[in-house]
Amino acid sequence: MKYTQFFIQAFSFLALTKICYSAEASKPEYLSIEGFQNCTGSKTISTYEIYCLPEIQNGSCTNSSWEALHVN
Repeated sequence: MKYTQFFIQAFSFLALTKICYSAEASKPEYLSIEGFQNCTGSKTISTYEIYCLPEIQNGSCTNSSWEALHVN
């Protein structure tokens, strides 16, 4: 159940940032947001890392980063 919730959040974050994977895909937009790591949780799976955006802003996440991650 714990992993199910994690993957639901991961999918929501990927859908939120409109990331698509292809050979021609550019860098995901969230990587250009300064301090995004302070706003997200992460999990390493094999050779890649998945970032999840929690429902509630944590104390180390700046307001500007939080707002930038929530732009539609």
